Amino acid sequence: MLDFSGITEGFANLIKDKLGLLSEEIQLIALERSKICCSCPIFNSETNRCDKTKSLIIDGKEIKGCGCYLPAKVKCINSVKCTCPANKWKSLQ
Repeated sequence: MLDFSGITEGFANLIKDKLGLLSEEIQLIALERSKICCSCPIFNSETNRCDKTKSLIIDGKEIKGCGCYLPAKVKCINSVKCTCPANKWKSLQ
């Protein structure tokens, strides 16, 4: 069965942020993650996604983009699935 917990948490927090209801702690975490993502070569600024068609070589391994919508993913805090595929940042769980 598919696990949508990371997706739903990220989008719920995105909505909370738009309504001014997201905690300052999560806002700060999301801001730091966003800075990391925006400087990454697999980030697609046109779609705001971690581009599945791009990849990085890290420690000799090819790391592909996850395809996630980053404004939601960076606000996902507790799900294990809320981790950068290149391990530039991780879930807090």
